[in-house]
Amino acid sequence: MQTSTYSISISISISIGLTCARPGDRLQQLLRRADTHLYGAKTQGHNRIRLDS
Repeated sequence: MQTSTYSISISISISIGLTCARPGDRLQQLLRRADTHLYGAKTQGHNRIRLDS
């Protein structure tokens, strides 16, 4: 049996945009707000969460 040892270094970052459904929202509106917050988080740098206020 042959065994191998690998040394792997992985760097992971995450950006998140969050919003809540509002009364009368359509899915498209909800997704647009979440998408806007996602790109705002990405603009702020790595490992960011941007919330709907």
